[in-house]
Amino acid sequence: MNNSLEFIEKMADEVKLYGVEISPFVTRVKIALNLKGINYEFIQEDLNNKSPDLLKYNPVYNKVPVLVHNGNPISESVVIIEYIDDVWKGVPIMPRCLREGSGSVLGQVCKAS
Repeated sequence: MNNSLEFIEKMADEVKLYGVEISPFVTRVKIALNLKGINYEFIQEDLNNKSPDLLKYNPVYNKVPVLVHNGNPISESVVIIEYIDDVWKGVPIMPRCLREGSGSVLGQVCKAS
């Protein structure tokens, strides 16, 4: 029954994605969310007139994408995808060897065994 409660709690999560349709970085996050079967609200941003929420959730760079999960913002598409993999289990999106290396995630090269 504990697993059922956890599943129901996950389903009740509030997930919002701030972005623009034409951004490949936003598209990358949308694909990850869809692969994991996560329901989310997409909030279209006008990059010439950024919303107060975008400025609040990404005050340093004021860029998209920004994922907001239960009020907690995460920015940068690769970081968002790592977060999605960590929070929503199942089939991983990022290869384990990329995620377990030291230094930059995408800078790591998976070594052939």
